[in-house]
Amino acid sequence: MNPAPLRGFLYLAVSRCPRQARLLWGDNGDTLPPYPHPDGACTPMLTDAAIRKAKPQAKPYKLADARGLYVLVHPNGSRYWRWKYRVAGKEKVLSFGVYPEVTLTEARQRCDAARLQRRDGLDPSAERRADKLAQAEAGANTFGVVAAEWLAKQRASMAAITYTKAQWLLGLAGALDNRPLREITAPEVLAILRKLESAGTIETAHRVKQRIGK
Repeated sequence: MNPAPLRGFLYLAVSRCPRQARLLWGDNGDTLPPYPHPDGACTPMLTDAAIRKAKPQAKPYKLADARGLYVLVHPNGSRYWRWKYRVAGKEKVLSFGVYPEVTLTEARQRCDAARLQRRDGLDPSAERRADKLAQAEAGANTFGVVAAEWLAKQRASMAAITYTKAQWLLGLAGALDNRPLREITAPEVLAILRKLESAGTIETAHRVKQRIGK
C-alpha cells in the first residue's frame, strides 16, 4: 500500500481541524473542552478566558459556543448568554443570564435543559413564561395575603372585639403566611395545632383550626 495518500489525508485533517485531530489521536499538550461541538464541526468552543478577553465594540456581537448557545457582547462590555432555536420554522432566542454571574458551565447546562424541552415538543420560552405566571399567582395567593383580604372584607360586619380576636387567631398560624394556599399540607397545619395543644391552649387550637378553614 502506498503510504503517500494516507500521509496527505492526515496532514489535511490536522491542518484544517487540529482540535478534532487531537480529539481522535490524543495530545497531552492541550486540554480539550468537555462540551463537544455538534456534527463534528471544527469551530473551537468558548472558554472563560476567551469570554473575559472579549473587547466591546461599537455594536453588539456574538461569541458562538455550540448548539445555538452564544454570548452577546454589548458596547458597554456586558456579556449576555443567549440560545438560538427554532419553533415551527421560526427563529427564537432564549436568555440564560449574564456572564460571569452565570458561568460557562451553567449556561451549557441551561442550554441542554432547554434542548431537552424542544426534543419533547415544548417551547422553552413559553414554558418560562408559564412558570413566571404560576409563581406570580402563587405569590398573590399565600395564606398571609388571603387571610388579610378575608379580614378586610369581614371588618365592616364584625364587632371590633370579634375582629381583633379573629386577627389574633390567624396570627397564631403565622408560620403559613408565606406559603401558597394550594401547597399547604395537612401536616403543616397539624404541627401548628399540636404546638398550641402542647401549650395547654386546646380551645385556642380548635378556634385556630376553624379560622384557617375559612
